[in-house]
Amino acid sequence: MSANKDESGSELPRTLDTSQVAELLRISPVHVTRLARAGKLPGTKVTGQWLFLESEMLKLLKGEHPSD
Repeated sequence: MSANKDESGSELPRTLDTSQVAELLRISPVHVTRLARAGKLPGTKVTGQWLFLESEMLKLLKGEHPSD
């Protein structure tokens, strides 16, 4: 979970992979993938790997709706 910077030096949002989300939500990585495929977890598939915004996953943990 590290912050990256774009070419202009601006910070990019932190992203989590499937295993990190699984650990955070205390579910299996397979279940994370199933939820993402079903559209129940906000994520994006990039080069064959699911990526999730850390901020969105933290909102879920707080009981908030992602993207609010």
